[in-house]
Amino acid sequence: MSEYKFLNPGNRAFSELRDSEFFVDKTGMIEKLNDSCQRRNKYFCISRPRGFGKTSDAEMIAAYYDRTVDSKELFEGLDISKSESFDKFINKYNVLYISVSDYYKSCDKKASTWDIVCKLFKDIASELNSAFPEVKTCDEDMLSYALSNIAETSGVRFVIIVDDFDTLFFERKDDEDDLRAYLSAFNSIIKDNWYVEIAYMTGILAVKNYFLSTAMDMFDITNMVRCDQMPEYMGFSYDKVKALCQKAGVSFFDLKKLCGGYTVAGNELFCPYSVVKALSQNVFNPSSMFPEPGVNEDLSYAFGFASDAVFDTINDILNGKTQFGRLSYFKQDITFFKYYESVFIFMVYFGYLSYDKERLFVPNDAARVQIENAMKTKKRSRKRHSKKYD
Repeated sequence: MSEYKFLNPGNRAFSELRDSEFFVDKTGMIEKLNDSCQRRNKYFCISRPRGFGKTSDAEMIAAYYDRTVDSKELFEGLDISKSESFDKFINKYNVLYISVSDYYKSCDKKASTWDIVCKLFKDIASELNSAFPEVKTCDEDMLSYALSNIAETSGVRFVIIVDDFDTLFFERKDDEDDLRAYLSAFNSIIKDNWYVEIAYMTGILAVKNYFLSTAMDMFDITNMVRCDQMPEYMGFSYDKVKALCQKAGVSFFDLKKLCGGYTVAGNELFCPYSVVKALSQNVFNPSSMFPEPGVNEDLSYAFGFASDAVFDTINDILNGKTQFGRLSYFKQDITFFKYYESVFIFMVYFGYLSYDKERLFVPNDAARVQIENAMKTKKRSRKRHSKKYD
């Protein structure tokens, strides 16, 4: 286990995942990352709903690249081990792993957003100073300088992983100026810096959603509305889940009806959290299968901004009338509900609806129960023959 909070976390987390009964091999995505090593297209921001494996994937990536451990045996037999790039990049880099959600949990909630941001970067700088005492490093205001010195002196570049980067946007959504500064701080250590081999970020909304940010414009758009990178790894693929069902003696059709049905860039996917919960507990109750929503992720929050036309369209979708239309994916964050389509974008981002080829539909029973319960909360119960809106 690593002695540091941020630097080179080791492979323990992925080892535990690898040994779990319902492990799904998603190491093929590492080959995609390896293809970007030593190139300019090295920036990845993979945004998915809660329960879709963001942290598990980040821990897997850290285990593969971390130079302080030997992970070769851990990855042997998995998809990445069949790639020509497997030996070339495994355990070759310093990994800077920043879990913003975990860090925020340890913070004084009375502190200002800016104080929390400053403390985060100060703690990272302090850790680097401790780990590399022979290298001229510095304080939190010049982290990029420190990382450059470390990489130049040691001859080892960095893989920078920022998990749940948007935690502060949910917890401190009203502190717009501080949140802009927060993004700028990450931008300064990631963008156009030679010491970055790969930058991998996870969140729920794409980084470009926030303030229509151009500060992080090096990241492609990858979320549940539009996915420009690795769409096949956004959840559990059908072939992997079929193998799990055969192993567990469970009906694939029943599991698909419960928590499958998501479509991302033509790829049919399952919600990983729901798959593991259903198989491990042998419970197929749709009311308990949806990942627990976080702050401002509950549908009741979004429905507070919905018009009558929105509710009528949702009723149509629940009744199987698939809605067609292009969603303007740049127009949504958790505080912005100006447009008619905003609630629907919210529902797709958080896994309540799925969107494919300009079609909106309910992916599965677990999501349907959540929608219907939220409709009842707002006293907008499902209508069997609702008026259709264009």
